[in-house]
Amino acid sequence: MYALIVLQLLTVVPYIMRLFHMMANTVAGFKVASQQQALVVILNHTTQLGLLL
Repeated sequence: MYALIVLQLLTVVPYIMRLFHMMANTVAGFKVASQQQALVVILNHTTQLGLLL
């Protein structure tokens, strides 16, 4: 009985770890993308201000 539970846990854990890894990667990707987007917006505003001045 316990052996079956342990075997099931051993087969499930790698999937869970992979899911967490994928989630962490996507979250990191979103953070990087949002930072790049913010930089682009700031650059656009500064260039527009520069053109106005």
